Amino acid sequence: MYPKNFDVKTAQLMLFGMLLMDGSDAAVLHAIAARRAGASWGEMQDTVNLCFLFRGMSAANKGAEIMGNIAHREVTEAATKNGASA
Repeated sequence: MYPKNFDVKTAQLMLFGMLLMDGSDAAVLHAIAARRAGASWGEMQDTVNLCFLFRGMSAANKGAEIMGNIAHREVTEAATKNGASA
């Protein structure tokens, strides 16, 4: 998962897209890893969009669901962290 010719963010985005194409539940883990490696929401959406071209609406819907869940998780974690430090 760490090819020498790609940075971690790119590799994780690629894995997210590949697993989303297969409908694999592991896609969410690589989406989280991509975000942690610095992937923007735009890069995540572009990955879902490319997947949509070949997999169709089911991939777009699953990708949107994954991204929504990650966004919620990030907001919740940030609020918890900020509340704990106050």
